[in-house]
Amino acid sequence: MISINIYVINLKKDLDRKQYMEKILSSCKGCNIEFIEAVYGKELSDIQLNNLFDRKLAHKRYGRDINLGEIGCTLSHMKCYEKLVHSDYNYALILEDDITLLRNINDVQYLVKYLDAPYPIILFLSADYWYYKKIHLVGEYSIASVFDAVGSYAYLINKKAAQLILKKNQKGAHVADHWALFRNQGVRLKAVYPYMIDANIENFESSIEQSHWGEIRRNMPLHYVVISLLNGLIKRILLSRHKFVSKIRK
Repeated sequence: MISINIYVINLKKDLDRKQYMEKILSSCKGCNIEFIEAVYGKELSDIQLNNLFDRKLAHKRYGRDINLGEIGCTLSHMKCYEKLVHSDYNYALILEDDITLLRNINDVQYLVKYLDAPYPIILFLSADYWYYKKIHLVGEYSIASVFDAVGSYAYLINKKAAQLILKKNQKGAHVADHWALFRNQGVRLKAVYPYMIDANIENFESSIEQSHWGEIRRNMPLHYVVISLLNGLIKRILLSRHKFVSKIRK
């Protein structure tokens, strides 16, 4: 059995979520589960915010103010990257604490061979991704080459990707799931099909308290508008060719 390092992002106050995650991951064989105390954006001082997050650059990228919940989420994921970089592990599974397992968590062992690649790679275990092609892996699973995705609640990442993201983004100026940004910075994006993990929206509400998602292009500099329009065009083309994997909800 392959040893898998799992980082679970969890606010210190959310003990119910911690207990829930301990329960659903209890069957994971060979897993080293570590809870990473999430950054609570609302508790950051102005000095801490200015030191950790570039809100001016983020506004250019998205045409809107990034709220404290989003900032805390981004910093929490960057905290996991730092943890991985300074660990003895070559990869980690990063989970947020509001997920639900759709398949056997031990099936992750079939995916980790991709993380030993000599290049930076992130592999999504969740849905809502646009992809170019799929290749068969084992049994029911295939691996998709991903253009972009939505959501940051379940993914594998190797040390090379964590190092690159931290090098290119020494100060946060992005939302946690700006995967197209990381792809443009040199990270290869993959995903498992069918997806294995979903957000548990039935039992947990997002702690981000978001009023607006995405971008407001009219407020963005031309350079970022062009990038946004190009990404949107490619995603529409992939969608028209049925190369988008969406969540299946009741």
